[in-house]
Amino acid sequence: MKARSIRYLLLALVLIGGLAAYYCWVKPTLHHRALINQMYSLDEIRTVGKSLDEFKLRHGRYPVFGSYQQMIDVNSPLVLERLLPSNMNVADNWGRPFLGQSIGNHYSLKCLGDPSRQTEFPPFTVEGW
Repeated sequence: MKARSIRYLLLALVLIGGLAAYYCWVKPTLHHRALINQMYSLDEIRTVGKSLDEFKLRHGRYPVFGSYQQMIDVNSPLVLERLLPSNMNVADNWGRPFLGQSIGNHYSLKCLGDPSRQTEFPPFTVEGW
């Protein structure tokens, strides 16, 4: 009878230890991964924004683009003038596409954020005037 009680006690301790390990190790790791994804996305968008700003300094206006994909295309004036690397990503690490458009005096670039944690990692926008 006592051996059975000790086994149940040890089993309960193992379960509690497993749950504690999950909340101390796995859960923060998922949060950090999402934070890294967001920082990566912000860096990507800022790189495109800086190249658009440099284009405006050289030409007096922003180029006209209807989408983010047109901005980073290998035939884009940003890439052809070597303001932007030719290997920019079309989507963030969550697999959601970056959004953007540019007209002569304004540009707007947007990342849709983490689809499963919109309150912690919401969409963000980078704009230039």
